[in-house]
Amino acid sequence: MFWKTSLYGVSLVLICLSVTASGGDEEAETTETLIAEMEPSWIAESLVVSADGTKVACVADLGGTQCVFVDGEAGPQYDSIGPEGVVLSADGKRVGYIASTGDEWLLVVDGKEDKHYDRAGGLMFSDDGKRVAYVASTGDKWFVVVDGKEGKAYDGIVAGIGFSPDGTRFVHGARDGGKELMVVDGVEGKRYDGIPGFKFSPDSKTLVYGAVVGDEQFLVVNGEEGKHYRMVGGLSFSANSEKVAYVAGLGEGWFIVADGVEGTTYTGGIGGPFYSPDGTRLAHAALEDGKWFVLDDGKAGKRYDHVIAVFTFSPDGQKLAYVAGLPDTQFVVVNGEEGKAYGRIDPRTLVFSSDSTTLAYTAQLGGGELVVVNGRECDSYDRILNGGKAVFDSADSLHYVAVDGDEVYRVDVPLK
Repeated sequence: MFWKTSLYGVSLVLICLSVTASGGDEEAETTETLIAEMEPSWIAESLVVSADGTKVACVADLGGTQCVFVDGEAGPQYDSIGPEGVVLSADGKRVGYIASTGDEWLLVVDGKEDKHYDRAGGLMFSDDGKRVAYVASTGDKWFVVVDGKEGKAYDGIVAGIGFSPDGTRFVHGARDGGKELMVVDGVEGKRYDGIPGFKFSPDSKTLVYGAVVGDEQFLVVNGEEGKHYRMVGGLSFSANSEKVAYVAGLGEGWFIVADGVEGTTYTGGIGGPFYSPDGTRLAHAALEDGKWFVLDDGKAGKRYDHVIAVFTFSPDGQKLAYVAGLPDTQFVVVNGEEGKAYGRIDPRTLVFSSDSTTLAYTAQLGGGELVVVNGRECDSYDRILNGGKAVFDSADSLHYVAVDGDEVYRVDVPLK
């Protein structure tokens, strides 16, 4: 066995510092629950764990063949498992992967095999986990397979594939005869020289994608073309889907376009934008005279050598957090206050509690990773899984999944 499932549910109690809602310090019991212990044949990079720590899966190398283990149970053996490894649905209930046998590739979801193709990849589930899609090819033609049904074949699939947030719509880009187009629920759109990417609004009603014609780029919103620029990108919707902002460039300058209004031009560069939860504030980064700074509704913050233009607002919209510093030394800035510097901080791990009083993120320190909660460090592990992101179970507690050596833990941290 590659998994010692008898170790499930074993808990250890550690002591680490937490922060109360009032800001005072107190010792809190942090509980480690051993989810699984792995043996040497596991492929470490393939390990995936559901956000709640209840489902664990990885690829195992059996010497000439590979298989997927899910909660200690081995799946069928194949020549290889695709480079994307194991994919879990958002709720952790479904498991899928692409496998090869001979010269053919096939999808395996929840233990059931789909049709064999010459090539396959790009597996994804809808947000609700009910639908599944991937890209496949036969000969020199490519197509998408959605819920087991093959779409029209094209010269290539471009700009990715995706479900709308509510799972009712599906889109992908395609290359056909030297041109690129978006295919929305099987309906082909206008052909352009290029399709850089796309994004759905949170309410799933609006589809926006970039288009290229010659040396110009522009957005296409529900089929309607916007103003042409030298470059467009960085698209962001407000939470209520009523506002949209993006980065655009003309000549040597860059600026934010928010609801059709062009903002201040910067010649150095620009990053973002991101809306606050209520859509009333807009944050983005700008480069001027060799320094980066963040603008929150036009108000400029401190200048840094480096700012990662991924911003996190607290649920109440009162706090803005981002990562700044140097490429090899980074720290979190919350409403202008700088935290401790670490080797690296992924801004995508920044998350606030529902009551906006607590901020957690994952940082690299030495050769390990640790979760930082309101500036206080929890224990270091080899790796924090699920993108390094902690999950708030309530305003009073959070948990994350970590790997230490061959052991995988769910770590629960009380906050009050």
